Amino acid sequence: MKTGRKSYWETRIKPRLLEIAAWCRDGHTDKEMCKALRVTPKTFYKYKGIEKELNDALAVNKEIADINVENSLYKRANGFEYEETAKEVKKDNKGKIIFTHIKKTTKIVIPDVQAQVRWLKNRKPKVWRDDPNSSNSEGKPMPIKVEIIAEDGRIS
Repeated sequence: MKTGRKSYWETRIKPRLLEIAAWCRDGHTDKEMCKALRVTPKTFYKYKGIEKELNDALAVNKEIADINVENSLYKRANGFEYEETAKEVKKDNKGKIIFTHIKKTTKIVIPDVQAQVRWLKNRKPKVWRDDPNSSNSEGKPMPIKVEIIAEDGRIS
């Protein structure tokens, strides 16, 4: 039977696996998690290498966060609509605030060129790389011209 002081795994990391999973989904870095757990990165990576529970919690939840960001980037690149709800209130003749009704408004977020470029550079790097002298898979230079057309028809 092992005696003595309990390991950091038993005292600081394992009891907080649910928090670690949530931190991953919230986009926190390993360094930030180490600080919150009060362990050194060396200790954290040691347990990450030997404790399957920790490694799984990190891998699965970081993947979830990445998927959420990818989905948001895709949505932003294409534009989208959403409904905004606001409670409208007014004051009565005694100055007391009273609820009148709920106002719903459909808002439109136009496609974002920066998000489109980011998406294309990552999904099709051979076609959309930054170097204008680079070539596509066929060896031909790929000129890239982006025009932004405003709603009034102006080209910028």
